[in-house]
Amino acid sequence: DDLDACSGDCATSRRFVFVTADVYDGNLGGLAGADALCSGLVDDARADMVPAFLAGRTFKAWLSDDTQSPDTRFSAKGEGFGGTYVMIDSTKDPVELVPVAVGWAGLVSGMLDHPLDHDQHGAAVVSDKAVWSNTQPDGTAGKWAMANQVDDGHCMKWGNNAVGFGNAGQADLQTGNWTANGATVCN
Repeated sequence: DDLDACSGDCATSRRFVFVTADVYDGNLGGLAGADALCSGLVDDARADMVPAFLAGRTFKAWLSDDTQSPDTRFSAKGEGFGGTYVMIDSTKDPVELVPVAVGWAGLVSGMLDHPLDHDQHGAAVVSDKAVWSNTQPDGTAGKWAMANQVDDGHCMKWGNNAVGFGNAGQADLQTGNWTANGATVCN
């Protein structure tokens, strides 16, 4: 017992979330490429963050294409994850863990406890808060694509930056618009 009012497995009852610090076009290398990008960003950021919080964790991009979505590809839904989704806020001293949602149900409820507005370094996102998603607030694939969209909102399975539109969310919002806030060009 380390006297922190936390059980021995409480660290595993947290899942870490972040918005990327860099801006990307719609060619993310597909869902697998986007997942690898997220994990790579965290690996690069570990020197700037609290390594114990992130060591050995797997990260997946909150993205959907026409066959997969967080609802189908994240283990949290299937395992009934009831822990807390948190993001690191390194603007505080000491560093704080900011609760974003409680459990999978909270993440897909349409209302976050706090906007998902900090990057992999724990810094507040202050510009270009649009985030690729093609994901509805309930974690399923987006259905709100523009009528003239070539690829139904996922930049041709997140592999295209030449034509079309991708559905996006807005990082500074707590409502379902954090994941579903309109479309933007893939380039």
